[in-house]
Amino acid sequence: MIFKSVTIKKRDFLLVFLKLTPFTTVIEIMNLLLSALIPAITTIAVANFIDTVINVFNGQQAQHAIILPLIIIFGCVLYDYIRIAIADMIYIFQDNAMKFFLRPEVISKKTKLEYKHIEDKEVWELINRVTQEPEKIFFQGKNNLFMIITMIVQIVSLLGIVMSSVWWVGIVMTLIGFPLFKLAMKLGKRTNEQFKKVSKIERRLDYFTEILTDREHAQERLLFSFSPKLTEKWLQLFYQANKIHDDAQLYRIVRMKLSSLLVLLVDAFIIFILMLSLRAGMLSIGMFIAVVTALLSLIQRMSWELAWMTSEYSRIGELLNDFNQFVELTEKDHAESLPADMSGFLVKSIEFKNVSFKYPHTDHYVLKNCSFYLDGNSHYAFVGVNGSGKTTIIKLLTGLYDDYEGQILINDQELNKYSFAQLKGLFALVFQDFAKYEISLEDNIMIGNPLLEDNKQFEKVIKELKLKEILRSLPAGVKTPLGKILKNSKDLSVGQWQRLALARLLYANKKINILDEPTAALDPMAESEIYKIFHEVAKNKFVLYITHRMGAAKIADQILVIDKGTIIEQGSHEELLAMNNGKYAKMYNRQKWWYF
Repeated sequence: MIFKSVTIKKRDFLLVFLKLTPFTTVIEIMNLLLSALIPAITTIAVANFIDTVINVFNGQQAQHAIILPLIIIFGCVLYDYIRIAIADMIYIFQDNAMKFFLRPEVISKKTKLEYKHIEDKEVWELINRVTQEPEKIFFQGKNNLFMIITMIVQIVSLLGIVMSSVWWVGIVMTLIGFPLFKLAMKLGKRTNEQFKKVSKIERRLDYFTEILTDREHAQERLLFSFSPKLTEKWLQLFYQANKIHDDAQLYRIVRMKLSSLLVLLVDAFIIFILMLSLRAGMLSIGMFIAVVTALLSLIQRMSWELAWMTSEYSRIGELLNDFNQFVELTEKDHAESLPADMSGFLVKSIEFKNVSFKYPHTDHYVLKNCSFYLDGNSHYAFVGVNGSGKTTIIKLLTGLYDDYEGQILINDQELNKYSFAQLKGLFALVFQDFAKYEISLEDNIMIGNPLLEDNKQFEKVIKELKLKEILRSLPAGVKTPLGKILKNSKDLSVGQWQRLALARLLYANKKINILDEPTAALDPMAESEIYKIFHEVAKNKFVLYITHRMGAAKIADQILVIDKGTIIEQGSHEELLAMNNGKYAKMYNRQKWWYF
């Protein structure tokens, strides 16, 4: 990633645009500076026009003298009209450039992240906030920077008009501006703090909105009628968020109104003094109007606009902080690499030696001095209650986490000696929450191994897992898109999706095959039937079953019982049943009625 190990500062917003779209960004800067000077130019032109009209009326100037100020006024009005169109065209060019540049970079970074970040709830929320529309952060940052520059130019130019005519008025306005700026910064900080509180509530609001409106939860919404209860929770959060927002807005309005009123009183006094100067002939009518207009414009910019801008400045700082945290997240080596060709590799053994592991930011050991030895191309089952550490063993074995204690060996070689590409070449997995890819059935199976395009292997898998029945129900056969996205797509039942996931694993044709409770959503009999089918077609492969159902486990050559992060029993189904007081025997006897 281009931002890797680099802390982005607010000034970098502009540098990124200058690098990606130099021509349009330079045009934008010129457009910005000119538009910032328009109020001052218009003010002077109007003042000049009024004085010229008076002079022409009094016979002191020729009538053609009006032409120049009129041209300037109409030019400013015309430019103010077309500058928006210019800004829109610039945005189109920049938006496309930023999307083509930033989104691939962000997606690439996201795919390389270490797995621990994906399982960390707070980090995952941060990732989602940053990666949904990352270009918006840069656009908002650049626009805020440009607004600050615009305001500075406008204030300086308007103060210049005031001081060129009545120098002491400019000094007074400058002195008033310092406490106003300090107040605006304070209000901006407070508003940003309120924004952070509201954003946390809004994330929960978004979650409840999704439950109440999306298709995934539609059946349960109708059957269980939980909508009124969740709507009540949604409304509570909505009112809570709005109250925080309204309180912040009220505080800001009251403080800024009082400040603006004070400045307005000072301005009224200044205008009264200027009227005396006008009466004494020290100021022309046009210049008097120009100075008064400039003063009133300064009030607007030094109060409301400044407060809003500083609030935006603080908010964008938080967004930038989120983006920098995302950029600094650690990556998995070879995360994007294709699986290595391990076709010549022979799995002789897998061994855990006193392996202990706890998840990041926790003190609890999920595995504690866990040891076992698996030999050759056999079928093994890990059984235990939920939370006993079964899935954690698989996460460590496949290299998703590498900060464990003890040793993990494949063929007597430490796991960390294998590259992640080699591990990907060794393992094929189906998890309990396996993915349902809404693409064609053919692609659903063949993405199991991106290096393999073997029609014979494909047909073999279809036959072995008895998928012909599914194919007959599909209008376009293997080319039929699955899911609910496309008009001509076909959705599958839970059991059919599970068979498809197993077909993907078999098509991958890897050395070590792992089934981590992929059929948990099925009833025990249906699950047992699928496991029997898989056991037959994968009988010459190294297979690990992860399950808490004993009927599925008994087909394995060896069963390992895990409890509280360690292996407490190991043996065949018959051997473990013979241990009357054993953990496995007790679990099996409690479940055996499921299968008869």
